[in-house]
Amino acid sequence: MWGLRLPTVLPAKYNTEDICGIIDDFIYKKEIYSVSNTRFSAIFLDMLCKIDQCSRKFDTIKYPREKVYTEQAKKYINSNIYNPITQKQLADYLGISPGYLCSIFKKNEGITVMKYINDIKLKSIKSLMEKENIYLYEAAALHGYDDANYVSRLFKKTYGYNITDL
Repeated sequence: MWGLRLPTVLPAKYNTEDICGIIDDFIYKKEIYSVSNTRFSAIFLDMLCKIDQCSRKFDTIKYPREKVYTEQAKKYINSNIYNPITQKQLADYLGISPGYLCSIFKKNEGITVMKYINDIKLKSIKSLMEKENIYLYEAAALHGYDDANYVSRLFKKTYGYNITDL
């Protein structure tokens, strides 16, 4: 079923049930439209006021937009693990600058974007090599790396041992 899901915009703890009820009335109760235009307008304005009140409460909590960008970046990285991913490409996807992406990602995750991307890919490469018993160059190519030696050096630098020592 399609419909407006307010909790994706505002947390349920901000009493969004009233707003959802008004929206449901607009969608499912046709008799609202048959009431006078004045009554319909009053109900609609009441809904907008409640949304505004919830939004103002939501803005006061410590849930920075940066966290949303960081979560979207991680989701994009995880769903595109088998493709080459650049910082610029990721920033363009999010609609922000690469410098801003680096700053907020480091602030929220404690590591750089590229380190996160490489960690995710290296773990997946290692897992693929173990489970599928394939060579490093094949696993690296599946993850968007052209140079298996680079992957090997990156793995050793990150984890302290050779990926081929499995």
